[in-house]
Amino acid sequence: MQVLVIPSWKISEAVFLFQCPVQAHWKLRADTYCDSLDNYFCLYDRKEKKFTEFCRKSPDVEVPGYKLIVAGSLQGDICEPDFYQPFKFSSIGNSRCVYKQPYCSEKGQIVYRNGTEKNASSCRCDYTKGFNFITNPRHQCYCKPLEEDCSCFHKTCPSDYILSPDYKCIHILYGNEGDTRFSCESISTVLLPKDPEIASSTDNPVLEYDVLELQKEILLHWSNVLNKFVLTKAAQLLYQQIQTQNVIAIIGPTGTGKSATAYQIAFKLKNEYNYTIVPARQPSDILQYYVPGTNQVFVIDDFIGKYAFDEAEGISWEKIGPLLQKMLSNNDQTKVILTCRKSIWLPEKYERFGFSALVCDLRKKSWD
Repeated sequence: MQVLVIPSWKISEAVFLFQCPVQAHWKLRADTYCDSLDNYFCLYDRKEKKFTEFCRKSPDVEVPGYKLIVAGSLQGDICEPDFYQPFKFSSIGNSRCVYKQPYCSEKGQIVYRNGTEKNASSCRCDYTKGFNFITNPRHQCYCKPLEEDCSCFHKTCPSDYILSPDYKCIHILYGNEGDTRFSCESISTVLLPKDPEIASSTDNPVLEYDVLELQKEILLHWSNVLNKFVLTKAAQLLYQQIQTQNVIAIIGPTGTGKSATAYQIAFKLKNEYNYTIVPARQPSDILQYYVPGTNQVFVIDDFIGKYAFDEAEGISWEKIGPLLQKMLSNNDQTKVILTCRKSIWLPEKYERFGFSALVCDLRKKSWD
C-alpha cells in the first residue's frame, strides 16, 4: 500500500491563504508585527500574486483612484473595476481601494452612470418597465445608493398612459402639453440587446451616430447568425404570411431556430421592400421608434421573458397592446416579429395583451 505524504506547510499554504487584517484587527496586528500602526503595511504583491505584510519607517499615500501595491517596490495601481477610491489612499489601515461599487441590481434598478476609480456608480429606476423611486432622490433623475435610498416600486398609471423619463404618467401616444421635453434622459431600451456578446448602451434614444453604430453592430451580429442557417421552409411560409399580417409570434422549443427565422424574415423584407429593421426589447420601443409612412419591421426576441414568464413584461404588453392594435390597423407598412419559448408561452395571458397576431408554432404543420 502506498502512502502519500504531504508536507504540513503545503496543506497550510493551500488552505490558509494569507489575507490582510480587517479594520477592527488592523491596529492589533500592526502593534504585534511592527510595534507601530504607522509602520505596518499589508499590500498585494503583484509578482507573488498574494497579499504580504511588512514594516517600513513611515506610512505612504497614493492619489485618489489608486491604491498601493508591491511590484519590486511600492507603486501606485488603479483601483479594481469593482472598487473606487474618492480620496487619497493611505497605507495605514488599508490594503485595497476603500469602497465597493454599487451594482444597481435591486428590483427595478438600472445603472444611470457607471462608476470610475474615483466615483461610485449612480442608479435610476427603470421607467420603461413602470418603476419609480419610493423616496424622491436629491436629483430628480438618479440617486447615489451609498448616500440615499434608491429603492424602486412599480407605479401604476391610468389606462392609455405610461411612465415618462421624468417619472410622470403621460399619454402613451400623444402625451400632455410639454411632456415631450423631459428633464431626465431617456433610456434607449430599443438598442439594449439581450445577447451578452453585443455591447449595451443607455444613451439618449435619438438615433445619433453612436446609436446608429450600435444598431449596425446588432444587425451585423444577426447577419452572422444567418450565415450558419439555410432559408428554411418555415421562414418561407412565414414570409408569405407577413405580407398580409402585421404581427407574427414565432414560438417553439429551445434550439428550433425561432430567432434565426425572425432574422431571415426581417432581412428578406429589408432586401425586397426596403424595410428598416429595428431591434427592440419591449412594446414601448415600438411606439417610441415608430415612424409613420415608412417601412419598418420591429423584431423582439423572447418578448415575454427568456427563461420564465416575466410579469413586468406581461404588464407592459397588457397596457400598450390595445394602442399597438390601433396603430397597426389599416397599416401595411409596419411589421412586428416576436419570438417566445414554447415552455413559457401562455395563450390565456396573450389574450389579455389586446392585439392580434398570427401565432406560429415551429413544431406544428399549420398555424392559427
